[in-house]
Amino acid sequence: MNMWSGAPPLRGNQQRWHYHFAHVAMRAFAFAEPDITVFSLTDAKGSQRLIGAVLSQVAEFYELDEQQVRSLARGFTVTVRRADDLPVYVISMPPPQNATDCYFVGIVSLHDGGVEYFTLERSIMDGTMLCGWSADGAHLNYGSGPNPDVDAFVARITEIRHA
Repeated sequence: MNMWSGAPPLRGNQQRWHYHFAHVAMRAFAFAEPDITVFSLTDAKGSQRLIGAVLSQVAEFYELDEQQVRSLARGFTVTVRRADDLPVYVISMPPPQNATDCYFVGIVSLHDGGVEYFTLERSIMDGTMLCGWSADGAHLNYGSGPNPDVDAFVARITEIRHA
């Protein structure tokens, strides 16, 4: 199903909502409010509310209308996997349209109450890039990523955490 069925298409700068959601808005919230982020992502309703709230902030910035936001929101899912003994909340995003847009955001819940933040991005070339963000706002590049598959993404996160 086309996620834009019946919704007005995105115009010009609105295409950047995807990048902004993963690299700016969700990241900022996850590091500022790790407990709320993790608690929200543990169940379907909480995930929908959190993604909806962050998406609404992005929508306001890019002047997306309500119909566009509802259509975009249908393209998100959250699954929980484990990186060793730590839960990883994987946010699957609508398909990326541009380089640096994300297939997935991975939020690792740490024992100390903090989080680690990873992204699987569409590469400028063919393929993907595995990246992340530090709490102080540094973009981290881990090189070529796996195919956009949740389990492969979590496996690479686990490898990076052991390196």
